[in-house]
Amino acid sequence: MNGAEERYLHLHSEHLDSATETVRRMQDLYQCISAGRYNLLRSKLLSYPNLLEHTKYGNNYIRSIYLNNAIHWYNAAFDLLLQVVWFNYRLYEKYSLSLNNAGDFDAILDKCRIKTILKEISIVPSAIIEVINELGIRYSVCREWTNNLKHRRFIRYHELEPKRKAAYITLNQRDGESLIDALQRGDIAYNSMETELSLSMSQVKNTLALCHKSIYNAAAVVVETIGYWPDNQKKQLYRINSNTTH
Repeated sequence: MNGAEERYLHLHSEHLDSATETVRRMQDLYQCISAGRYNLLRSKLLSYPNLLEHTKYGNNYIRSIYLNNAIHWYNAAFDLLLQVVWFNYRLYEKYSLSLNNAGDFDAILDKCRIKTILKEISIVPSAIIEVINELGIRYSVCREWTNNLKHRRFIRYHELEPKRKAAYITLNQRDGESLIDALQRGDIAYNSMETELSLSMSQVKNTLALCHKSIYNAAAVVVETIGYWPDNQKKQLYRINSNTTH
């Protein structure tokens, strides 16, 4: 990985506004994939002596932070890849939005949705439609984890769980029924253990490694298909070795 690698882009688009935004997102996409991979690799270290004393719980805690960071970066990479397609094929124009109107920019980003892109089969090449569709399926778990981290709470990793756990449970009791009988019936109205996301670190690492390969391959197809380079110039974007996440 070389996050500071220079990339020379030869723009030959008649729409320099959308081409500029497209290439910017290509570059940001490169950085996001690199950041995701960096954090994923850091999560696989056996210990972090420069950060804390060597304890099992401490190392697992630092590991969980790197994993959470990797989840965010890979999710951001997915959004940026969609934006690359969104801007390059000017799909926002169907909403009467324009990059030449400064007030439209936030609305342009807001309208960028995978389901909208997948419908534009007459504008977007089939190769891109195919990889975006496959990526959306493979990335569904990563996006679910990201939403959990952003809007609910941290992931409860098995490796960080206390030996003794307590839960708050509410039962639906019938008239005159004892708590024991209601519990035996299993009529539970609320269980605090079921409202949190509990995962093992190995499960998250393996899933993120697959996400890395998927976003790497999808980005390569999208960039090659869009092709803002002359035919005789070697394309140097996304030289990220997908095998180094193992």
